[in-house]
Amino acid sequence: MLIMDFSGYTAAHLMQVTSSTVKKMSIFAEEAMPVRDKGRHMINTNAAFQMSFNMMQSILPVKQQGRISVHGSNLESLYSYIPQRYLPTHLGGEQGTLEELKQLTWDIFTAQKEYLRAEANYGVDEKLRPAGQSCDYDSIFGVDGSFRKLNID
Repeated sequence: MLIMDFSGYTAAHLMQVTSSTVKKMSIFAEEAMPVRDKGRHMINTNAAFQMSFNMMQSILPVKQQGRISVHGSNLESLYSYIPQRYLPTHLGGEQGTLEELKQLTWDIFTAQKEYLRAEANYGVDEKLRPAGQSCDYDSIFGVDGSFRKLNID
């Protein structure tokens, strides 16, 4: 689960998000991410965000639409998805401050340093990838196919 805090989100931020960006992120989340998220929860959203999100949501696949929840400043609705005890203290939980959680995560990564370095040596031989499997972002909103014959009434 991903919790996104939109405190301080302004109209200037809103203007930087385009429908093509949302669509690309959607395709990435569905086809390229090595994990499947169970849900995304957006908290501390303002009215401008709420309005733009409602418009942009229609371009997302139905499956992803069902995984996104907008809670505004109502953390009680968040608790119905994620038990409060699993959240950081600033969200009313028991798991410590963000600084403590960042340090814990850093400690976990540094303890696994050699493993992570070894993993960096792996890669993909792109010559072995089957043809026709990639996504063409230039035509993401376009129509596939050719128009050799058009009948116009």
